[in-house]
Amino acid sequence: MHYLDEVAREGSIRRAAERINVSPSAVNRQILNLEEQLGVQLFERQPRGVRPTEAGQMVLDSIRRFNKDAILTMARIDDLRSLKRGHVAFGTLLSLADELVPNILSGLRSEYEHISYSHYAGNSEDIVRQIVDGVLDIGLCWDPPSSAPVSRAAVIELEVGILVPPGHPLDERREVKIQDCAGYPFIFPARGSEIRYMIDRINVGIGATISPIIETNSIFLAKKLACEGHGIAILPTISAAVEIKTGQLIHRPLSDAGMRRVNLALLFQKGRVLPSVVEMVMKRFQQGTEDYLKLLR
Repeated sequence: MHYLDEVAREGSIRRAAERINVSPSAVNRQILNLEEQLGVQLFERQPRGVRPTEAGQMVLDSIRRFNKDAILTMARIDDLRSLKRGHVAFGTLLSLADELVPNILSGLRSEYEHISYSHYAGNSEDIVRQIVDGVLDIGLCWDPPSSAPVSRAAVIELEVGILVPPGHPLDERREVKIQDCAGYPFIFPARGSEIRYMIDRINVGIGATISPIIETNSIFLAKKLACEGHGIAILPTISAAVEIKTGQLIHRPLSDAGMRRVNLALLFQKGRVLPSVVEMVMKRFQQGTEDYLKLLR
């Protein structure tokens, strides 16, 4: 292909051979071999050189398109290596889409303007499934069971506590126990969640069990009702970050022995070698999440 293109450009086998520093006979032999393989003549031999036949011009056009595409492909690969462009599909918990995700994406967009993104906001089960299916590159959600076929780039521990509006009798305490909340209306997470499991286990042993006035799987609804004074919500700080930062809600950690921390995990498909652009974005999400949590302390 290279010899053929050079001969066409020079209009001479001898001049093409000199340009590419090989013998004229070697160049001529390659052309003859290609003509034999294709069953057509590629060059008209003339007294003062050669020129492409119609078939030769078709082959040359294909060669030049191939070279152009190859150069473009290598440039794109170089862009990926230097993180200039690429696409990343990621998923996060719905509650993280208010502020954390915009903060991280804003920083990425200002530094890498040609990288594009797809964002899915949902629950942990859906995010894990889409990572396993290859729909999402990475996900930030509650840590799934160890049997899930995903790898963890990072696991971040989060304190679980109560959320009350300013002026609530419990907002003056540095930490509280479930039994301290007896007598106040409660908003419980729906059954099946890790936090609900911990609450129910503690609730059995405190003497006077606490019954929720509202149960919901919606973090948004729990926060809204807590802000309006309709009950005490129990969530990690990151789930109500905006409300805590703006002073709409006060977070107080629960000190009950059975109230362990919950884990937020940064996940990707098990066994997958991540493209450099995905790996970079994943590291940004880890650092961005850790920095964000520091602001809530």
